[in-house]
Amino acid sequence: MQHRVASPAPTPRSEAMLTQVGKQFWLSTLRDAADEALVRTLFYARWNASMGCWTMPAREETLQKLDTHFGARLRQVLPEAFPPPPTRKNAKVVVPTLQVIVGSNGRLRLQFPFHPHYIAAVKKLPYAQWDPANRWWSVADAPHVREQLASWSQEWKLPLHYAQEPEKAKPRPVRQGIRECPPRYEEKLSLRRYSPRTIKSYTALFREFINYRGGGPL
Repeated sequence: MQHRVASPAPTPRSEAMLTQVGKQFWLSTLRDAADEALVRTLFYARWNASMGCWTMPAREETLQKLDTHFGARLRQVLPEAFPPPPTRKNAKVVVPTLQVIVGSNGRLRLQFPFHPHYIAAVKKLPYAQWDPANRWWSVADAPHVREQLASWSQEWKLPLHYAQEPEKAKPRPVRQGIRECPPRYEEKLSLRRYSPRTIKSYTALFREFINYRGGGPL
C-alpha cells in the first residue's frame, strides 16, 4: 500500500504597507521577485536603503497599479490618519501659484511648481524657452497665450498672479567738460617711485578733485 506524501502548503505572500508622506508614497514589503519587478516599473520608484522602503511620487496611476498587483495584501495608511504637523506661530504659508512676470521685451516669464504635465503643456506655447540659470520658462506675450494661462490656472488649481518687470536703472548722464589729470602729475609720482597701483589711485582722486574744484588754472 503506497502512502501519498502531502504536498507542502503554499507559503502565504507577504503584505505590503503603503504610506503617503507629503507628495510621496512609501512602500514597505518583504523581498519578493514578482513584487519587486512590479515596483521597478512604477514612475520614479527608488529604493531608499536608509529607510528600508521604496519611495515614489504620489500619483493616482501608481496607486491603481499597486492596488491591482497586491490586492488584499496592500495595507494603506491614508494621509488623514496622520495628525497635523505643528506649526510655528506666525509661520508663513507658501501657496503654490502660477507666477507670470511681464517683461519689457514682449515676453512672459513663467514660474510654477514642478510637474511633468505642466511642463509638457508650457512647451506647446509659442517660442517657449527654459532658462536654467534663473529657473523659469519664457514665452511670447500674446492675448491667446494669456487666455491659455488663465485656463490652466483654473484646471491646475493654481492662483494666477501677474507682475511687471521692474524698470532697469537708467545710466547716469556723462558730464561735459571733464578735466583730465595733467600728465606731469603722473610723471611726478613716477619719479618718486610710487607703485603703479598707487599712481592709479592718486591720479583718480586728483582727477575728482580738479573737477569738483571747477575751472581755473591748477
